[in-house]
Amino acid sequence: IKYENNIVLDRALTTTSEYSSLLNPVFPIRSTWDPINPNVLTVNSFDGTIEEKRVTKRSVESFSPEESGITSDRPYPLAVGYSEFSRIALTTTQGIQSAVPKVFAVRLLARLKGIPDSSGVINEIKGVERLYIYVQDSNNIFDTIDNKP
Repeated sequence: IKYENNIVLDRALTTTSEYSSLLNPVFPIRSTWDPINPNVLTVNSFDGTIEEKRVTKRSVESFSPEESGITSDRPYPLAVGYSEFSRIALTTTQGIQSAVPKVFAVRLLARLKGIPDSSGVINEIKGVERLYIYVQDSNNIFDTIDNKP
């Protein structure tokens, strides 16, 4: 979406699309995100689960103009990479467990690349993401599940 003369990733749309493809389109979810407060994303699931993702650190990978596809005809990059560290809080609207959220951390590494058509217009974006999930053990130390991403 265009926001303050910049193109930003619509996190609500991409999250809804990702969850629907992973879970099942029959079970709807609703994502809430606002570019004014880009570090908070809320997902309401069909089963009453509420997930709040709060980005605590974000960085953008720099590419050279050659690597990113910047030319005099195209002054914007075709490729971008970024990394985010986030805190996830899961709660439910059902039962007594709704009072205590489950908290864990994630790190997302992503690369996106715009694919121009024959006229140079980008109509497709391809990407790859790697997600590390950190869970809290009995000593309150966060570690990846099975020490694997």
